[in-house]
Amino acid sequence: MTQLVKNDPLRLAKLENHAQLVNHESLWLANFTSKNTKKAYAKTFRDFCGYFAITDAKEFRGVHSADIVGYRDWLINQNYSNRTIRNKLAAISSCFKFLISKHVIDTNPVEGVQRPKVDESSGETPVMVAEQVKLLLKQPKN
Repeated sequence: MTQLVKNDPLRLAKLENHAQLVNHESLWLANFTSKNTKKAYAKTFRDFCGYFAITDAKEFRGVHSADIVGYRDWLINQNYSNRTIRNKLAAISSCFKFLISKHVIDTNPVEGVQRPKVDESSGETPVMVAEQVKLLLKQPKN
């Protein structure tokens, strides 16, 4: 198999470019400390690369704001929640910022793209009622 790759410079270049893409992805994800963030961002990265058929880090140069708007609209049409779409765009924006820092690309096409609104007034975290707070405060201090 290695002999076939050595004899085919185009195939060798494609493999090297793909290895570089994987390396950039690994370095980008290594910056996050949360296992859940790494997992979610890795999936978003793979999905994004699949959507745009990106196989080489340099191909990110061809992604523009209009493409990101189209990707966002596609996510909306796939019935993702607004919060999920915001999270996916945040992940992709983070990846572009990383690629800028590594001098792979010059701009972040996600910047300036409107993200769906999320109702911030109601969270998913359970809240204690006044009675529960009073009981908690009455607990003896050791």
